[in-house]
Amino acid sequence: MTHFVQSGTPFDFTPLGQGLQAHLPRAWIDDTYRSPGSVATLVSGHAHRHAMTGSLRFLRESSAIHDILGCIVGWAGGYTTALSVPLPADVEADTATHALLRHIGAHLRCALRLRDRALAEDAVIEPGSGRVVHAEGAARDVGVRERLRAQARAMDRGRTAAGRAEGEVALAAWRGLVDGTWSMVDRFDRDGRRYLIAKRNPPAEVSAALVSKLTLREKQVAVLAATGASNKLIGYELGLTASTVATHLQRAARKLGVKSRVALCQVALAAWRALSDGASEGRP
Repeated sequence: MTHFVQSGTPFDFTPLGQGLQAHLPRAWIDDTYRSPGSVATLVSGHAHRHAMTGSLRFLRESSAIHDILGCIVGWAGGYTTALSVPLPADVEADTATHALLRHIGAHLRCALRLRDRALAEDAVIEPGSGRVVHAEGAARDVGVRERLRAQARAMDRGRTAAGRAEGEVALAAWRGLVDGTWSMVDRFDRDGRRYLIAKRNPPAEVSAALVSKLTLREKQVAVLAATGASNKLIGYELGLTASTVATHLQRAARKLGVKSRVALCQVALAAWRALSDGASEGRP
């Protein structure tokens, strides 16, 4: 089942999108929509581009769209979210564009985890001052509250005039998660004041995806590494340094008896797909 939401396009994309999906080769679907994380690519630049000829022909004959640059994220319970940008002509997606899309993918992945959970307010924070105006549960811990304050202030700095003028700066100032377990969500009250909601959001679907001998953090970094994310990007999402990510990956590989990052990613990807297949049984 696919639901399309569009913005800024002069025509209804739904029938075109449905037709394009019908022309997508099975290998592309398996490699892309069954990935545990973000895949940032041009349709024509995908690894299975040799099989994409029919899809691109349909796209170009049915519309003024020549190619699609997109970020595809599959995560919670077998659901997939895709952000697609239609292009009227050939372009070359450079390294910086792919890096930007992967950062957006980290935020989309966070949103997917929030999707299946009630938005309980564990903490309410004023972003400018970092003042915690409400806290419950784990957010009552002094150390947790200090980390949430620091992140709220960092996010607010990303909303400055300079940050808004340069999208990459604003994006880099925002982390999808704080210490891998807290999501920060904007909310505006009726009085017009802005607050940040800090919600405890451990990605439980990751812990179920790999063997029990790994710690939660080792499972997280292994599955994110399987998306092709660099240690720096994994750290961006989980609130860790790149060196800490590398240490967790080394420990995970040692526990699983594999000797390379590629082999570790293959184990993580197979485990995630098995979990995803089980979660989506019976779903249209």
